[in-house]
Parts: sequence; structure tokens; C-alpha cells
Amino acid sequence: MNGATATFVIRSPVSMGQLRALLVLLGTAASVASAHPFHATLSEIEWNVQTGRLEVAVRVDPGDLERALRGRTGRRFVLEHETEDVRDGLLAEFVKETFRVVGVGDRRAGPPWKARVHFVGHELTPRFAWLYFELSFPGDVRRLEITQSMFTAVVPRQVNLVTARVGRWTGTIHCTADRPTGTLVLPRPLRRPK
Repeated sequence: MNGATATFVIRSPVSMGQLRALLVLLGTAASVASAHPFHATLSEIEWNVQTGRLEVAVRVDPGDLERALRGRTGRRFVLEHETEDVRDGLLAEFVKETFRVVGVGDRRAGPPWKARVHFVGHELTPRFAWLYFELSFPGDVRRLEITQSMFTAVVPRQVNLVTARVGRWTGTIHCTADRPTGTLVLPRPLRRPK
């Protein structure tokens, strides 16, 4: 309830036992809601055939993002108070360290490739922050090993959902502090444009 007060007007006969049960139920619900908030990011990955890159949009909670950046910079960090260039620089580094993708080709393609991150920008809304970037590989990729560890160091029960779309195919993984990496086997190889 966060310090808010509520007034209840009861217009039907209620026993004191029923009233106590209602108050206990309301108090329990309020304490559970405030003690166990749900923290999650949602990542959308889509293959762009024309550019040969994976386009990524990650929706995050601005408060979680500020706490993570505060831990990295050692100073109080408020997204709205920083210039766009400062935000983009810090966010680009944050993305490179917490969202990693390794592309694996077929057996003839050689060793796996770590995706190169191309930070595009960000968007702030009252409820969410969006981080936009692209991923590129030096060769064709058949499987993605995705590590999405955003906020797992600062939010113990963080859940990071990642959904990838290639044409009509969609695959989803879910990453946590205990299991930050998941694998998506693609329906067909992602080929770089010639």
C-alpha cells in the first residue's frame, strides 16, 4: 500500500470474524505484492535479410536500468538527467557486456563466431526503456547461443525473455541468474548478403 490509506464502508451485516479475515487478507496481499515484485526484460530479435543482421529491441524497467548503471559508474544515475550521448555511450557498453550472442554454423563453417554489437539507440517512456541494437556475424549461422544477463547481478529473481523471429519461425528462451544462456536452433541458416 506504500503509505496510502483506504476507507471501507460496509453496507451489509458482517461479523467481526469476517471483517478480521478480510483485513488479514488485504494486508497479506499488500505485503506480498510489495515484497515480491516481478522483474523481467523482454527481448525481440528479428532477422533482416537485406542487411544480414539480427535487429534487437530490449524492453527494460528504467529503475532497474538506473540501478545497474549506478553500480557501473559509482554515482547516482538518473536517465532523464543525462545527455543522449552520455546515455548512449553507457547503454552501448552495458548491452555489450550483458547481451552476448555466439553464432554457430554447420560443421564445415568452422568455429563459432561472437556477434558484433552495433548499438543503434534507445527510447525512454514513462514505464519502460527500450534499447535498440543490431548483431552481425562474419559468416553464416545455424544456431544462436544467447546470454542475456541484464540485471541478474542487481535483481536476484530477474527473468530475461528472448524471442527470435526468422521469417515465420519463432523461438523463445528464458534466462535467469542461474541459467543466463539458452540456445536456439534456427530453421535455416542465416546467410550474409553477398
